[in-house]
Amino acid sequence: MTSALITVVTDHLWQASAVAAALWLFLRVDWQPARVRHDAALAAFLAACLLPLCSFLPALGPAAPAGGAGGADVAAAASAQGASAAVVGVWLARIWAAGTFVMLLRLGRDLVSMMRISGSAQSVTLPQDIARALADVPIRSSAAVRAPVTAGVLRPVVLLPPSFADRVSARDLRMVLEHERAHVRRHDVRLAVLQSLLLAAFWWSPALYWMAGRMRDERELACDEAAVARTGDGLGLARMLVRQAEAMGSSRAPPGAMMAALGRPSLTARRVRNLTRSPAARGPIAVLSGSLLLVGLTATAIVSAYAAPRISFGLSAPRAYAVAEPRPALDLPSQAQTAAVPETHVRARRRGSASIVRRPAEPWADEAAADAIPPGPREAAIAAREGALARRAEAMARREALVSSTSPT
Repeated sequence: MTSALITVVTDHLWQASAVAAALWLFLRVDWQPARVRHDAALAAFLAACLLPLCSFLPALGPAAPAGGAGGADVAAAASAQGASAAVVGVWLARIWAAGTFVMLLRLGRDLVSMMRISGSAQSVTLPQDIARALADVPIRSSAAVRAPVTAGVLRPVVLLPPSFADRVSARDLRMVLEHERAHVRRHDVRLAVLQSLLLAAFWWSPALYWMAGRMRDERELACDEAAVARTGDGLGLARMLVRQAEAMGSSRAPPGAMMAALGRPSLTARRVRNLTRSPAARGPIAVLSGSLLLVGLTATAIVSAYAAPRISFGLSAPRAYAVAEPRPALDLPSQAQTAAVPETHVRARRRGSASIVRRPAEPWADEAAADAIPPGPREAAIAAREGALARRAEAMARREALVSSTSPT
């Protein structure tokens, strides 16, 4: 278990770094639509999380042969290393579990707060044309938010600050609501929750945090593009973003409120640049280069999966067994040799006792049968032994009778 945990950590670090490098090259082509860039970042993020599982797949090549001579030394060294690695693995597992627990607590707190705010939101009055265009999205007002936001995992809802519809023009209001509607249609809240769960499991991975940040940025740009596709006024949305940035900068709003409304200053500048870019800039060369880089990202994931070492779930170090030498064949006497032997000693093997029986050479076959009783049930062995003893007693009686008949009276 310790080796498996260390293997998963090390594999994820280098695999996620390789996938992040390929994603960075892909995102360098900024002419791609934001939706394509977001999908590429999402695929890279999921691949980096799932690639360590390839270590649990069966090995693709033949297994390494076990050691023969010197196997005892290998086993002793493996057991010594396993004892020290077990301590490291226990502390590593505890730190991993503690960090994951803290991240899950923060995520649970945010979800509960989101549910509470969505449940206490009130209805808002919108202009008739805007309400008709956005009839498929629930729109509410809440004093707990400082900027338009989409909340809710199962039933997403767009939340506006109080009197927000009165402070902006109808054109800007339509742009903002179309942007939030794109978040609802793209299921971005659910993807954000999934992203937070995976980050809680791999909270120690810097590459995953970088990819998650790219996903958030491309998500905002993709919603801007969706809003422009619905309204056809990209310059108007860009001007609205600039006006909001100027208003937030001139006011004494805290930095957190500005971040919630517009995001980072660099993201706001990128959103404006993306909205004011000419559609002709996204030509076939950009599409071809983006496709090639996407193929490179896929190849990076495949190579990382193939190069991952495989994990075996042995509970202890592999044992090395010495090859036993073959036993020498028994040198049994031949038939001629047994005929020349006048008599011999036979050890009668019985359970719990041993006795020596002196017998003549004529029934040598009976002696061999008595000594070579094959293993089997207890009754069969007893019957065979009793038969051999009976034949032996009969042979001794015949010999005594022969001796007594030839002896002088």
